[in-house]
Amino acid sequence: MLQAKLTRLCGLGAVALSLNLAACSGDDGPVDAGPEFELPQILPERTPLCLSYSPTTINDPRSYPVGVENKGRQQLVISGARIEGDERGFFSIQGPDVMVVETYESALFQITYSPTEPGWDEAVVVIESNAQNYPALRVSMLARAVPEAGTVDGGVSNWDAGPKPPEAVGSDGGETCPDDQSRM
Repeated sequence: MLQAKLTRLCGLGAVALSLNLAACSGDDGPVDAGPEFELPQILPERTPLCLSYSPTTINDPRSYPVGVENKGRQQLVISGARIEGDERGFFSIQGPDVMVVETYESALFQITYSPTEPGWDEAVVVIESNAQNYPALRVSMLARAVPEAGTVDGGVSNWDAGPKPPEAVGSDGGETCPDDQSRM
């Protein structure tokens, strides 16, 4: 009713006003996000992947689920996933559980961290797809391996992994994966 009154008052200007009001409906999904969301859009569940909050004991592999969501209107087709920059070779990836992801649906990968020596490890997960926003989505990972219990004088809690790798510091100088998870 309001739109009809405005149309009589303002002619074509009211059409533009009603379109602007529809675009600001509060729904942040692709329906109201504009034409760029017509194509597939990939977004990670979280980035970076801070696997260092709970250190992994050497020779005791740990798996972490990693999800990506399609925020676009068209199907997201995942063509591959790999790990890059894993200098010590302790990371591996499995998945995704689905290769074709519908709008608002997710695909799940499993990252396994299998350290055989203590210390810091970093790598990048690269997920290739037909996404318009990130055809090769890159998600950084940081992990910390600790020695086995009983192998360090004073216990593992007193063991120092040394400084975090330079990649653990963001462009603003702040830590991308602070030791205190509550600061994220």
